[in-house]
Amino acid sequence: MSARGYRTAVEAAGGPEQLALFDFSKGDRFNAGADEWVRKNYEAWTWMRCQAVKYTEQRKRFGIGELCEQVRWHMQAEGVDGFKVNNNYRAALARRLIAEYPPCKPYIKTRDSVVDL
Repeated sequence: MSARGYRTAVEAAGGPEQLALFDFSKGDRFNAGADEWVRKNYEAWTWMRCQAVKYTEQRKRFGIGELCEQVRWHMQAEGVDGFKVNNNYRAALARRLIAEYPPCKPYIKTRDSVVDL
């Protein structure tokens, strides 16, 4: 569903009053949070990108959830204490991955998200 589709669905569910209750800024916050996470965790982001490149070269479909779980395990195995990936950022991270490495687009699973609004 596109951004326009979200707005139309919310309006149809309850009219303009319902639309006023929907927080369209969520996507902006998640995008900003994901950008900050990448800046602070560039090693982990690079590892995730390398995994995406590997999957793409193998023509294997994958999801950002899979990469997030793998990087959590990897960072723990490397002995990095307190490493976290906020699940709210996963959709934004998937879009960023596609933007940085476009060949992965046919292989990464995505769904409509508030980060697309």
